[in-house]
Amino acid sequence: MAEFADAFALLPKQVKSTYRKFMHGDFRINLHHEELAQLSKDIGKSSNRLAFSVITASIIMASSIIIHSGKGPLLFGLPVFGLIGYVIAGILGFWILIGILRSGQL
Repeated sequence: MAEFADAFALLPKQVKSTYRKFMHGDFRINLHHEELAQLSKDIGKSSNRLAFSVITASIIMASSIIIHSGKGPLLFGLPVFGLIGYVIAGILGFWILIGILRSGQL
């Protein structure tokens, strides 16, 4: 109980000192978060996945336009560049899926 009495006796002085620091702009709060580095890593990983996904979707769209145009060298009656685009998009999509499944954050 004596410990609490000492703490309460010092409390008004501490509050006054804190108030003065606050009013003079000398009041500072230092915050350290241990999981912030992991959050930064996770945001970076998510950004990379999003970028890969947008690129993959763009390749699919471009390949679809090429296929629909029917122009260029043909393979099995379809434009070769469109087919190559689909293969590249499939590989990138599979790569993204593997990365997501490996992380366990589907």
